Amino acid sequence: MSAPQRIYLEGFTFEKLIEYSAIQKQIASIAHILNDQYPHQEPILMPVLTGAFRFFAELLPHIKFPYLVDFIKISSYKGQAKEQALKWELLPSLEIKNKCVILIEDIIDTGKTLEFLLQEYILAKGPKSVKVVTLLHKPHNNQSSIKPDIVGFTIPPEFVVGFGLDLNQKGRSLNDLYICRS
Repeated sequence: MSAPQRIYLEGFTFEKLIEYSAIQKQIASIAHILNDQYPHQEPILMPVLTGAFRFFAELLPHIKFPYLVDFIKISSYKGQAKEQALKWELLPSLEIKNKCVILIEDIIDTGKTLEFLLQEYILAKGPKSVKVVTLLHKPHNNQSSIKPDIVGFTIPPEFVVGFGLDLNQKGRSLNDLYICRS
């Protein structure tokens, strides 16, 4: 049974944007790039919860190098509106000084969360290197000079749900990605 072309959440209409099979293919491609770049290193994979958990979980089976994992969580969204201030909900616990860090995001929208993570925490801790990997990027919304290193898909500036991304905790379990149309 195929996934619906249109879904309804919280009074909004969403249309299918990217099918799960295309997401899987792109994740394998991202892993291939990382495998080529980190063949003999042990970077710290740092997924940003909660949205990136699905992307991260499906990326791991493709990773061929040894790694450490350190989850982080920052709040920035409520529904479709962004909160004014970012706040830490789960701080990194591993020492990252002189280590390679791969920050794993579900989506980079305005870039403000990424900027906060890098400038307020990660870069201040003195890592050897930092690579930013995101499944989705909305370059039209970007308000930061910081850009991701590896992007799965470039998407329009509208709100999206599915594949770990949510609207008030709804829609995370959808395999496909859906874009808001109303």
